Amino acid sequence: MGCIRPRLGYLLGLWLAAASAAYCQELPAEAPAEAEQVGPAWLEFLKGLGQTETGLEKLAVIVLIVLMAIAAYWAVMLVIRRAILRLQAQSMTAPPRVRQGSRRAVTVLGLLANIVKWVIGIGALLWALSVFNVNVTPVLAGAGIVGIAVGFGAQTLVRDTISGFFLLLEGQYVVGDYVDIGGKFGLVQAIGLRVTVLKDLDNRLHYIPNGTIATVTVYEQRFVSYVVEVPLAGPEDAHRGADVIRSVVADMVEDFPRHLPMAGTPQAHISGGGTSCVRVSLAVFPTQDWLATDEFPARVRSALAGAEIPIPDGRTIRTYPDLSHMPLSPPTEQQDDA
Repeated sequence: MGCIRPRLGYLLGLWLAAASAAYCQELPAEAPAEAEQVGPAWLEFLKGLGQTETGLEKLAVIVLIVLMAIAAYWAVMLVIRRAILRLQAQSMTAPPRVRQGSRRAVTVLGLLANIVKWVIGIGALLWALSVFNVNVTPVLAGAGIVGIAVGFGAQTLVRDTISGFFLLLEGQYVVGDYVDIGGKFGLVQAIGLRVTVLKDLDNRLHYIPNGTIATVTVYEQRFVSYVVEVPLAGPEDAHRGADVIRSVVADMVEDFPRHLPMAGTPQAHISGGGTSCVRVSLAVFPTQDWLATDEFPARVRSALAGAEIPIPDGRTIRTYPDLSHMPLSPPTEQQDDA
């Protein structure tokens, strides 16, 4: 790619020089005075590109238009890619709020790249049609009528596009968020005007039409915190049970490294009445609650039974959300009675 761009730039320069020379030869003697009255020379040059008569000149102009469109596309894409890379680099060490804003900007820039691609392509096509003396106004009018007809026949497409526009405008979720949309959980890979692309835990891509999105659950954290409480008979069983449960936690983290990113150290808690328990915190991946509610308690029961540490009758292992990781509600202002 590095050697192709200089060659294309060289060819583009040759075409510009040849076209400008041909255009200057066609100007009458009084052209300079008229050019000063009409407008800038570059604008008159662009207007003159379409005023060709022979087939060879028209072919040369078409090639020139294609090269100019490619050059414009590369220039715009280069600016957008550099902006995206800069935002991604800044968001690595930025605070959460700044990181969220950078990710939204990256999402919008990706959509802008797609829009620029279509604008340049359509503009080059209309310019090429004008070279062949095709009246563009009826073409645009016909395209508008066809667009209305297609819109009535493709209401789903229009609905998806409008929904995608408002999703991007409101910033409900951005690229890099973990979301649950219509029972599909995954990492947001891309957000377009028509579809949202999710990658699930099995590296499968789900293309969800934006018009079908009714409810979205966005996970601000990469995990959900739980506390598992294992009841035991006395202080001695609590300390022994903590050692046994510690080995169970190590096995769980080794067996499920992606689903169980973090786990705390089991702690023995002794109450005044002689009863005791072991508490351990688990941070599981969203939608993988079964690890804390089913898999971990089953392994703990089996390990305690193997170590001959009984669980008191009438009591069971409890798993509940860790409220210490929940955001606190803002304090309410109490007005003093005057």
